[in-house]
Amino acid sequence: MKLWKICKYDIREGIGKRMMYLWLPVLLTLVFCISQSNKAMGYIQAGDFQQQPTIMDFWICLIEGKKPYRFDLYTLYQVPVIWVTYYTLLLVSVNAYPVNDLTVWGYQVIVRSKSRLQWWIGKCCWCALSVMLYFGISFAVIAIYALGNNIAFDLHPTADMMAEFAKMSFMKISMTRLFLITIVQPILLAVLLGMLQMVLSFLLEPMISFCIVFAVLVGSTYITSWLLPGNWGMPYRMDCISKNGLDCNASIIALTVGIVACVILGYYIFKKEDINL
Repeated sequence: MKLWKICKYDIREGIGKRMMYLWLPVLLTLVFCISQSNKAMGYIQAGDFQQQPTIMDFWICLIEGKKPYRFDLYTLYQVPVIWVTYYTLLLVSVNAYPVNDLTVWGYQVIVRSKSRLQWWIGKCCWCALSVMLYFGISFAVIAIYALGNNIAFDLHPTADMMAEFAKMSFMKISMTRLFLITIVQPILLAVLLGMLQMVLSFLLEPMISFCIVFAVLVGSTYITSWLLPGNWGMPYRMDCISKNGLDCNASIIALTVGIVACVILGYYIFKKEDINL
């Protein structure tokens, strides 16, 4: 069995037959859009906003993250609930499929292909495709919502929205850099988290692997550190947005290296796995 056939199989089984998970980004993004739109409308009606919000404003507010925790006896730290929930639902949507597949038709796929490597590469491609589909659906929901709710179909952020709901730094960087930190890096982060969860699921139960990656995700919201991967794809934590943030280029390299490491480590672990071949 050729690799493209294995990928086709994973698309059918891992995406086509798990379509219910595609409703997760739809529902979350729609709820976010309604909430954000109501907030923006309040400022517009009060005369505080002079510019029409854009779809990029909404995307940035969805995916930006938050500044790290600073201890203060009088201020309670607010976890970026939307950011954490967004990635958590993604982890839920890709959790357990590779392990469960081995107990159904995956065993036969490996026998017919005579290659564990091809089976594993197929799962890696499935994970990456699932992530891109998840993000694509979210962006599509924002775009569709914008059509009927007085939101400009523009990929440039506005000063009013950034000043109130994000940071003005998003207005000061180039479109290329904006694209990298708000689209490329978040997608790479999601692929890394999904891959890490897959690797851990071969060593632990899928639920335990989910809890570990979730803990890393939440921990990343409190501390800006290279040791916590969640920072690598959080726009708010980049040095072009926040003081003492992480270097954007180094973050992309770290994300890429992390993904490659998961591919290699995952295959090594899976190769040692006893599945009675």
